[in-house]
Amino acid sequence: MIWILISVLITIIDQLTKYFVLQNIELGEMIPVIDKFFYLTLHMNSGAAFSILKDGRPFFLIITPIVAIFAVIVLFKSQSKFLRFSLALILGGTIGNYIDRLVSGEVTDFLLFYIGSYPFPVFNVADITLTCGTILVAIYVIFIYKEPDKNHETSAASAAGTYTDKGAQVEADVETQVNVDAVAQADMETNIESGVGLEDTVAEDSNEDA
Repeated sequence: MIWILISVLITIIDQLTKYFVLQNIELGEMIPVIDKFFYLTLHMNSGAAFSILKDGRPFFLIITPIVAIFAVIVLFKSQSKFLRFSLALILGGTIGNYIDRLVSGEVTDFLLFYIGSYPFPVFNVADITLTCGTILVAIYVIFIYKEPDKNHETSAASAAGTYTDKGAQVEADVETQVNVDAVAQADMETNIESGVGLEDTVAEDSNEDA
């Protein structure tokens, strides 16, 4: 399935970029990409995306598999490509950061942006896909998803029941007509036999008179 492949691809890219950073950048080092705006650095995060909930490793080791399983179930059941893509982003990012927590106990972050003089919390590729996927899910729930029309379902069920009743009535009428025809045929055969018997009686009387 393409959605699972997207999740796998995100996980691979996330892990490769983290491996590159770990091999080439020292902890706390800042390499300018766009001076005073964008830097590559190395930061070990014990919390969630953007350093939220620090030191929450036990919590994330438990909750992450649950979230991942739920995402996979919805991914396979949903018919919406928009929702599937959103969940694929979330799943890929979730697995990427979970691998870090499972292996080293901390998540490798390396993307640092400055908003004026304010340093935005350091993040990674998995954080990006998690955030984008979450935003897309929110858009789906608020603007796209529609509750099933219960009145429409009730009407459809009633219509189906009506058609079934009509079909049963037609079948009963056909059976009744067949029975009527059978009775009529039996009466006709009886009348014919009675006529034949009457002719035989008349013939015998004529012979006796002769």
